[in-house]
Amino acid sequence: MKSLFFLIIYNLISLSIWAQVNIEAGVEVLANGPVRLVLDDMDWKQDGAFSPGNGRVIFKGMNNNSIMGDSLSFYQIEVNKNTSELMLSDSIRVLDSLFFSSGLFDLAGKNIDLSNQGSLATEIENSRLYSSIPGGTITRFSILNNPTSTNPGNLGLSISASSNLDTCWILRGHDPQSFPGGDGIKRYYQLVTKNAIPPNSTIGMNYMNAELNGLPEQDLLVFQSPDSSGLWSPKGLTSIDTSNNYIESGSLNSILDSRFTLASFQILPVEGLVFNAYPVSDKVKCEWELEYELGIQYYEVEKSTDGNSFIQLGREFPQNRGQKKQKYQMLDNDPFPGLSYYRLKKVEIDGTYSYSSIVEVNFSAGINFGIYPNPTTNSTSIRMVSDKAGPLDVKIYDVKGKELIREEYEVVPGKNTMFLDLSQLPKGVYTLEVKQLNFVGYQKLIKK
Repeated sequence: MKSLFFLIIYNLISLSIWAQVNIEAGVEVLANGPVRLVLDDMDWKQDGAFSPGNGRVIFKGMNNNSIMGDSLSFYQIEVNKNTSELMLSDSIRVLDSLFFSSGLFDLAGKNIDLSNQGSLATEIENSRLYSSIPGGTITRFSILNNPTSTNPGNLGLSISASSNLDTCWILRGHDPQSFPGGDGIKRYYQLVTKNAIPPNSTIGMNYMNAELNGLPEQDLLVFQSPDSSGLWSPKGLTSIDTSNNYIESGSLNSILDSRFTLASFQILPVEGLVFNAYPVSDKVKCEWELEYELGIQYYEVEKSTDGNSFIQLGREFPQNRGQKKQKYQMLDNDPFPGLSYYRLKKVEIDGTYSYSSIVEVNFSAGINFGIYPNPTTNSTSIRMVSDKAGPLDVKIYDVKGKELIREEYEVVPGKNTMFLDLSQLPKGVYTLEVKQLNFVGYQKLIKK
């Protein structure tokens, strides 16, 4: 039978150690009272047991050191490494406080568990947590009932809610979250609550300058993702204080499991935009589709008789605000007769805006047609409303007027859809001509 060795440290004010702390298997070290163990340029290696009591383990010195072992539990840890670092080789639990005096603490892909009483203290720009390996986190449990700017464990996530959230689990990580146009800052939070967050709640996030990941502070917004799905949506900005590295946001989604991070709306472009307009009976139908819908405040459809001076047809607000394909449509119940022009205006959260390509619509009393999609890649379709049956002649010309494609179709009274194969055409701008009986119409066609 293996014998056990017990070491009991009683009520010492300070015990400095200049050799590696190695608690071997079969050894149990008990810290009885407010013991201060000072490790000067030393690693902590533990295969046995350490009962921390209410003591503090201080890592100091000029060299990088690490904490490794099984069932690692501390009451207090102080990082005082000057310009060097302390690194985790294994996950640990801190029951009371993790103090920062100087130097960095590298999570190195491991976890610090603060349980339900632990907290960070005096974390600053040059003495803080980070993770050189993806997956490093720090976690804490808390009970939040009608919290007001409550920052559990001083992790940097402040929560205000008008109801009881009950038991909450908060995780802070340092992996930048991915968006279609780039990455967010090197900090995110996971908040899991027993009761759903009320929609009128607010979330405040602290960050360090070293975590900005090249993003301008003035462009940062809070983003929320449900259930860590990666479907990010921007939240309303309540306040931003760049001098204190703090951003607060409201209008949260009422869910039980959320991930939050900070990112810039400037790296969140509207991708995969397709806008088109075409006649439908006595109306013009405007449609647009987006691959990603992030950072958009609203859309406006505009129309014109000359392609230069536009008026607003209507406004539509984003329905998804996430990384999911979204489709919209708007009807013009009073279209201009003859040739007219339509475009989509995208207004960003910061008030900046941009326009889609202009789409031509040829509207007449008897026959109307449109091209969709346009611009396109290898194929498109002609959507026509005709009051007569008969053959339809379709031609495509290049910019020099040379005929490149000719197709014939049969149309019936009412709605018709004809598909065009454009795979043999190079990228460029073309003219599409349609003829039916005495009707002749033209539209610009763009192949990307």
